[in-house]
Amino acid sequence: MQVSNRRATESTARAALLERFRSPPSDFAPISFYFWNGEKLTRERLSWQLEQLRAQGILGTIISYIHRPDGTIDPGDPPVFSEDWWALFGWFLQESKRLGMRVGVQDYCIVNPMLEALASEHTELRGAELGQVHGRVSGGESLRLELPEGATALAVRAYRTTAESLRLEASLDLLASLSAGHLEWSAPDGDWCVVAVYGIERGFNPLHPRSGARAIERLYAPFEARCADEIGHTLAVFFQDELDFGNSTPRWSAEVSNEFKRRKGYDLEPELAALWFDLGPRSEKVRIDYADVVTQLSEDHYFKPVFDWHERHGTLFGHDNLGRGDMVEGHRAYGDYFRTMRWFSAPGNDDPHLQGPRRFAGFKVNSSIAHLYGRPRVWNEGFYGSGWGITPKQLLAALNEDFVYGATLFNPHALYYTTFGGWWEWASPDFHFRQPYWPLTGPLWQYVTRLSFLLSIGHHRCDLAVLYPITDLEAGFSGAEETAAGFGRRAMDDGLDFDFIDFESLERAVAVAGESHEAGELRVAGGSYRALVFPAVRAVRHSSLVKALEFKRAGGAVIALGFAPMCSEQTGRDDPEFGAMLEELFDGSIVVDEVAALEHLNNHLERDFVADTANICALHRMIDGLDTYFVFNRSDQRRHVTAQFRAKGQAELWDAWTGEARPAMGATLEGWQQRLELILEPHGAQLVVFSQDAAPSPPTAQVEVS
Repeated sequence: MQVSNRRATESTARAALLERFRSPPSDFAPISFYFWNGEKLTRERLSWQLEQLRAQGILGTIISYIHRPDGTIDPGDPPVFSEDWWALFGWFLQESKRLGMRVGVQDYCIVNPMLEALASEHTELRGAELGQVHGRVSGGESLRLELPEGATALAVRAYRTTAESLRLEASLDLLASLSAGHLEWSAPDGDWCVVAVYGIERGFNPLHPRSGARAIERLYAPFEARCADEIGHTLAVFFQDELDFGNSTPRWSAEVSNEFKRRKGYDLEPELAALWFDLGPRSEKVRIDYADVVTQLSEDHYFKPVFDWHERHGTLFGHDNLGRGDMVEGHRAYGDYFRTMRWFSAPGNDDPHLQGPRRFAGFKVNSSIAHLYGRPRVWNEGFYGSGWGITPKQLLAALNEDFVYGATLFNPHALYYTTFGGWWEWASPDFHFRQPYWPLTGPLWQYVTRLSFLLSIGHHRCDLAVLYPITDLEAGFSGAEETAAGFGRRAMDDGLDFDFIDFESLERAVAVAGESHEAGELRVAGGSYRALVFPAVRAVRHSSLVKALEFKRAGGAVIALGFAPMCSEQTGRDDPEFGAMLEELFDGSIVVDEVAALEHLNNHLERDFVADTANICALHRMIDGLDTYFVFNRSDQRRHVTAQFRAKGQAELWDAWTGEARPAMGATLEGWQQRLELILEPHGAQLVVFSQDAAPSPPTAQVEVS
């Protein structure tokens, strides 16, 4: 009876999901950047254009503005946020509502000048960066240091030097000797390095307790005041584009010193020079602690309050912020990109050029954030800069690849109110009614809508977690970010999907021992991993090592590419406890190259997905008990593929073009592994769905997939 009830439940779930797949909610349709530039806006023209979009299945627009050559906004006609504009915008909301369409607002060219204005109006919101000047001197010699104009000295110390580092314990405090930004100092016996650390005012201060509240008052509250009935309904989306505080890491504010001592238990100023210089074994600890406090402050005071406002109002909050998967650039702009960008309900990035490679690292970082923090969508701003001559075939190939990397919301860049606005040539093309193939695009947008729906729900499944190496960057090292992305690329092309995992998600994960011959698992956020890779990191959080050790003891695979870590935030370097943990964790399993690492994983794991052909990628989601695989051919050749899936039940092919499902003929079952023969066209994709309410179909013919 229990088996019968389970099968009935699964059958009902399959039928309900398939019906929703056939007719997905309109929220999952493409939503286009709509540039209101070039000519005077009229209601008649706007209404006609909306009707063209609606007819083909583009069910949302995001009001946007281009910038002039000097970077300032072209405000359009009527000017954005003028009284005439608000009247037109109110009408536009009602017209979109009539057509069953959503409206959003993009802050490109708006948010950064707004933050600059707030910093000008409110002294406490003026941001700052840290800098340093230094000089070396020997006993009996004199040294002169001069701070840059406008700088405020925070610490000035003379450190005795050795061949290896500066000696913190033999340092002298010279701050009181500084006069009008100048230091004259005669050195006692020995060799010395004098370091003056200063803050210099620059940009907006996201670390201040009122920073997020002020941004909300200036940017979002006017929509709440003027569009209260539609916000969270027709006015459903806000998009943050290239947020720039006007300063970068190492960021500073008056709040840092007190908060650092409160949170970390020691004074930062005597060791500020460690952000640039080796002051001994504690140096990496100081750097990581500093970065942790600054990131926490920006999260608590800016990013989280803005996110909370959108959550309260029911608006989707997306972004294409600086970094876009480049961990170094993201670190400079925001500190820990993973921690700050998790405060968006649709983290994402742009993907500019159809003719070039896809934004692989960006989508994998942002989709990993979504998977680990329960964010519902992953934004794909594409494909500006591709030129007017792009074809639907090129568009489909790029969209399929971005889907397999985790993107689930397609935002065409762009739709121009007028072709005068389209003269913004680096941001061409317009994908809409100005294209000769526009009347034929309805099925394409429906295909995109169905995939966006199906790949947004349920939970992501993959075997591999790659440690997001932000701690390594914070500690002053480099190279791990390239290793992480490079290994992820190689693994994905081998059919081994992965998530980047941040140290906080790793810390809250639960290590579970595998049954019988099965590998152990790391379970977190509704997903699980069977392998963990440390991508050539020298510095890790202590909690990451603790959890990795628990995972290994539970039977999980833990690999360090190239070399093992050497320090953490607990004590820095030369920690005996840390060394003992490393010895147990990486005993004989440090792998020097990516090929050997993949071989090790293949020997250890019963893979979730494996294909007998390279460049076949798969994204797996568990949806209402159904194993759902999106299989993609990354090559430009037609491929005959034998694919193996770790799933039981009836294999079906779900067609995103029609919404129909049919049995996958020729499936064979061996334990938990099911094998299918597929034919994939160049850059073609297929949905394979396994329902456990029936046995697999008997072997027959190959499955041909377009």
